[in-house]
Amino acid sequence: MFQHPALHRFIVLRSALLRSIAPSLHRSIAPYATLSIMKTESDMTPEWRIEWHESVGSTNDLAKAHARNGESGGLAIIADQQTSGRGRMGRSWIAPPGSSLLVSLLLRPEVEGSERTEARDPAAPNPQRARLPADQAYLLTMLAAVSLCEAIEELLPIQAALKWPNDVLLSGPDGQYRKTAGILAEVDIREGMVAWVVLGFGVNISWHPSGVVDGRDLGHYATSLAEASHRAQHVGRVELLQALLRRVTAWDAALGADGATLLFTTWRNRLVTLGQPVVVRLPDRTVEGVAEGVEPGGALRIRDTTGQVQIVTTGEVEA
Repeated sequence: MFQHPALHRFIVLRSALLRSIAPSLHRSIAPYATLSIMKTESDMTPEWRIEWHESVGSTNDLAKAHARNGESGGLAIIADQQTSGRGRMGRSWIAPPGSSLLVSLLLRPEVEGSERTEARDPAAPNPQRARLPADQAYLLTMLAAVSLCEAIEELLPIQAALKWPNDVLLSGPDGQYRKTAGILAEVDIREGMVAWVVLGFGVNISWHPSGVVDGRDLGHYATSLAEASHRAQHVGRVELLQALLRRVTAWDAALGADGATLLFTTWRNRLVTLGQPVVVRLPDRTVEGVAEGVEPGGALRIRDTTGQVQIVTTGEVEA
């Protein structure tokens, strides 16, 4: 597992603090046998409020609506099924009901030591913390990707990797990396600061995908936690959600100069894209070459077939 000792100590200390305050967890969850969060309330990270739906169009859309209505950060919206789920590049996310963890997290991220207190979330109790500057919004995609990798590794004896920028990969039966989760971060910027971010996660828990979607053969492209770990009976959505919330809470609290550096390094170290031949499809062109590294802001640095360095900020990577 990729975990810095300082971060591990931070997580342990913070977990102890959270257990000591242990406020009751607000729930708006209907009784539900499969996703039984009710029975695990004492173990859930106390900051988070849980809203559950049997079926929705998109959990991200619901979370954004809450954000626009002034909902504070720390809201997790979970669905058993999405009828209009989507990922990066507008691609659809399709999975049978109950087979995936489908959750969107609403955060209002803050950092220590900023002088822009006038831009601070009015609901924030700590006057020493201010909203995350817009030019650091890229950290939120890294935060989501690293948190999910760490959550998976907390539960299962497997190692998660990333395809730039935030596709979560696991090794399949043939040893090849396949996608098991997608992440969609949607950010609202106001007055040069991040007002809120919605982090949407679609994690394939137990479904063995097949067929062709968006021109891709899912049998060769995707996998599940159950398939990759060979422990289908031990993979649970509740446990993964709990682990994910713990990791997101820890990384969110660590945002700032030192935390940002550690987060970037941790994210970069998980990128299996680096050093590999890649083809990046952009809206107006295609870039082909070798992924040499990433810029401090997360952009992918590619040396193309002519020897020129191309900096790619968005696009679909094909390794």
